[in-house]
Amino acid sequence: MIVTPLQYHAVAVRIGQLANVAAGTEAAKELKILTRLLVEFENRKLQGPHANLKGA
Repeated sequence: MIVTPLQYHAVAVRIGQLANVAAGTEAAKELKILTRLLVEFENRKLQGPHANLKGA
């Protein structure tokens, strides 16, 4: 689970390093896991306390 912006940045950098790996490799598995973690973090941020404010 990514919790902090520093962790988010580290994962984003690693995803960039893995961007062109071959399918079916351990690196591709790592890329898939890290991407999922990053998306989950983004979704949690979007569902934060101000996510439902309209017209703000």
